[in-house]
Amino acid sequence: MSKEIAKEVYTKSNKPQLVIVDWDDAHANNAWEPEESALDRHRGGGVRLVGFLLKQDKAGISVAQGFSENRDVTGHFFVPRGMIKKITKVKY
Repeated sequence: MSKEIAKEVYTKSNKPQLVIVDWDDAHANNAWEPEESALDRHRGGGVRLVGFLLKQDKAGISVAQGFSENRDVTGHFFVPRGMIKKITKVKY
């Protein structure tokens, strides 16, 4: 994983920190298929998540899609640390 560059939840101007999280997602298929077809997908799927940082620690990262003026959040998303490839701060 990249250096932890987005530890602070709020920026110096007291705005919620905006981040981009690149991570590998798990996937599943519940239909019968040939073994070769299943093995063709033996890898994580690359995902990019953009949102406001809620928390980052050894467990992973929590990001919200929306953040109100009174600090209510919507669209909470948690990604376990082992799945994270890169975290980038976004200035706005």
